Amino acid sequence: MPWGFLAVPRAEVVRMHYSSGTTGVAVAVYHTCTDLLNWADCVARGMLAAGVTEEDVFQNMMSYGLFTGGLGLHYGAERLGCMTIPAGAGNTARQIQLMQVFGTTAIHILPSYALRVSHHCVDQGIDPVADLALRVAFVGAEPHTEATRRRIERELGLSVYNCYGLSEAAGPGVAMECEAQHALHLREDQYLAEIIDPDTLEPLPDGEQASLSSRP
Repeated sequence: MPWGFLAVPRAEVVRMHYSSGTTGVAVAVYHTCTDLLNWADCVARGMLAAGVTEEDVFQNMMSYGLFTGGLGLHYGAERLGCMTIPAGAGNTARQIQLMQVFGTTAIHILPSYALRVSHHCVDQGIDPVADLALRVAFVGAEPHTEATRRRIERELGLSVYNCYGLSEAAGPGVAMECEAQHALHLREDQYLAEIIDPDTLEPLPDGEQASLSSRP
């Protein structure tokens, strides 16, 4: 049934999203007006912690639609006061043109696509560091290594910040990195963190640390 995550009368729902279905079954999640305001606040606070302000031009290069990443960062950036460009995914030449015309300073992008943008710039004789105004990138939606992060930073001349979220908990903005790039900061006023034993799935006492599961 598609209503398992619904906790209010259906008449209060103003939007639904679908999880990516990486475990085999996509999950429908629902949002009230209050949910959307809280979500936008979480993202805006994360962006601010990474140094983004209302002076920035934010280009959202994630897919819009059932995927939470596009709309999640879009409304967070608007909540922060950024001029927001809803570029969506793909069409690399157009993405770079938008960056040049509007002086984009912050982007939301897949790590792999960030490298594609860098390569396309080189192919077109554009120096991303010298010719673009980029200074901040939020990445997510796919795994990447620390080496990949540093490569993106070097090739595009910006700082890269991890952004964590999942559809079942609203979407991106659950936890984000600050300018120190040292760790993800959980929105503790919106989410309760629970550390569990990976083998037994039982909660651990305060102060205990979880370790990787020994199960195959």
